Amino acid sequence: MLTRLLAAIGIRSFLLLSLFCLPTVAIRADAPRTIDKERLGKLVTLVFRPQPFSTDLRLIRTLRLDNNSKETVTAWVSKAYERPTVRRKFKTNEQFRDAVSIEVQRILDEQSVPRVLLQRIRVKGKQRRLDQTIVTQGVKPSSNDAEFDMSYVNYTGVTRKTGESYTYDWRSNIATLNRGQSAGWLVEDVIDLAFLPMQLRMLFFKLLSAPDLPLDQVRPGESELAIIQQGKHPEAEIRVHTDELHGRQVDVVGVYPTNAKQPALTVWVNAQNYQEWYRSEFRNPKSGLMVQLIEADSYFSQISFPGHIKSSMFLEDGSVKKEDEYVITAAQVDGEVADDVFEFHPPATWTAVDYSVSPPMVTIDGKPHPNLILPELSVGRSRWWYMLISFNIIAGIYCSVCFLRRRRSKNIT
Repeated sequence: MLTRLLAAIGIRSFLLLSLFCLPTVAIRADAPRTIDKERLGKLVTLVFRPQPFSTDLRLIRTLRLDNNSKETVTAWVSKAYERPTVRRKFKTNEQFRDAVSIEVQRILDEQSVPRVLLQRIRVKGKQRRLDQTIVTQGVKPSSNDAEFDMSYVNYTGVTRKTGESYTYDWRSNIATLNRGQSAGWLVEDVIDLAFLPMQLRMLFFKLLSAPDLPLDQVRPGESELAIIQQGKHPEAEIRVHTDELHGRQVDVVGVYPTNAKQPALTVWVNAQNYQEWYRSEFRNPKSGLMVQLIEADSYFSQISFPGHIKSSMFLEDGSVKKEDEYVITAAQVDGEVADDVFEFHPPATWTAVDYSVSPPMVTIDGKPHPNLILPELSVGRSRWWYMLISFNIIAGIYCSVCFLRRRRSKNIT
């Protein structure tokens, strides 16, 4: 009887001790908890820090393209080759089909192996220049100081029509210019990734400030920060815990949507200064599946710029959809970048085509040829020319019919 009593007391004591110990486990230092005022202030500084006015990077970029089916690639290539500027190059349908087949196979082969690019990226204000060389398959890049094959320059104005873009083809010695039209491509993706993934910045910006105002014009006030610190934001809660990543002490900051049990966004940042981030994960908050993973390391000293960045996109089945890796071999932030690298000054012996005028002006060996229209450029003009003629013919017929009807009505009266 005494044995049973002691056993019962022992069990109850164990249960009571366990209950008292549970709160201690729940509030341990590495458990996710609502972000405190000090960490929130560091996070705001990280998110709202301005990007550099000028940047000069040399890098090796490895890009693994999306794996599209042969049918999809064939449809894309056929559509591109059906354009009059391309179609007219082939005298027979057999030549056309052979060219399409060769291009389709080339794209399919490139999907199976990564594409390696040697690049130099220079940014100054709204001016951007990308110099690039595609590395031959099987050749290991040893340096990105080689001569480049292509150069792309883009100036973004207030609107796209007030911008300017041009290209240098160093293999063919051809330069093209588009005044009044900025290009659709951008070169600052790696810069956005280096300072903080843009999606991450915009998500925190939405939580910390007004989403309809520019990022560089607004910082959250004390009242907005207090709401987040108290965990009372209507859309999400920011939680943080301390951890270790690759031997570094990091703060793991997670954004938890309302009523979600797991974060939609998590970022690992330097626990001391919040000036370096090492990993960010975007997940589906309902399924928990990874959508995008971005990793950064090998930071340059004094400029907090990573020397290695890797971005991976995932499909619903967990397989990798797209990978992009940057190895930055040299980085200069807010240094001197000459203005003339963004100006259109092709070598005098080149063929230059100015698309800003109609018809496009062709210059060869420094001499304008106003009457010369390249075959690649004449199709666009002739299409509009024939449309204008057709419109005039239709308008003339319409006016003639109206005149005859009016004259007939007068004769009847």
